[in-house]
This record gives sequence, structure tokens and C-alpha cells, in this order.
Amino acid sequence: MSRYSSKIVVAGDKPGRAQTLKLVNNAIALTNLVAACEAMVIGAKAGIPADTMLDVINSGSGQNSATLGKLPHHILPRSFDFGATLAVVIKDLELFLAEPAACAATLTDTCRSALQAFRRAKDEGVEIDDLTAVVRPMERRAGIELGR
Repeated sequence: MSRYSSKIVVAGDKPGRAQTLKLVNNAIALTNLVAACEAMVIGAKAGIPADTMLDVINSGSGQNSATLGKLPHHILPRSFDFGATLAVVIKDLELFLAEPAACAATLTDTCRSALQAFRRAKDEGVEIDDLTAVVRPMERRAGIELGR
């Protein structure tokens, strides 16, 4: 038997709850990535080295999966090889925003902005089709490149 995770959690007693939970998790991770990339690009434009920013961020309250993993291992080395395509993350955010709970609430502005950032990266034809390439249009507009 193969498992996705070593931890098993019951997401609810109705069908579809686990799928919704997956979309909720992905929405948080993807929105964090966009926010972290934007903030890091602004910091780099101000002259702060990327590794210095990550050292401080990951020692404080700003740390998240983007600053702990995606930025140091896939963006700063310029490999853009996390493994999920822009189309897949766009689909996930679109599905999240289509959830009945999301439609009933008007609390999705941040996730809609993240979706726009991923669509921009895809529309601009970034060199590598990976979710971490979402930073490339931000870098181009700022006239800087994150890296070591």
C-alpha cells in the first residue's frame, strides 16, 4: 500500500471535503509564494541580498514554505524546477475560487491576486514552465533578478 502522507486526517463526513482541503492548502502555499516573491523583489531592488533577507525572514514570523524551500532551492539558484507547471497551479487556484464556500464569501481577493500573478507568468511566456517562475515577470518589471 502506498500513501501520500504518513499522517491520515478525516476531513469531514461528506464527499469532497478532502478535495476542498487540498485546494485550501494549495491556495495558501501559492499565495505565500507570490507574496514572498514580491517582497523579496522589492527588498532586492532596495539593495538587500536575497540570502540576507531569507536568513532574517526564516528566523522570524515571515517564514513559510516559499521562504524555507521554493526561494532558496528553486528560485535563487535560478533552476525553477520545483515540479508543478503554471497550468496546474492556475487550475488549482481557479478550482479553489470556484468552491461554493469561496463564491458565497467575498474573502478571495488575495487568492485572486495570486492567480493573476501566475496567469501573468504564463501569458508572458516565462522561459521555464514551473510555478517558481512566477517571480520572473516581477523581476522584469523591477529591473532586477533574485539570485546568489
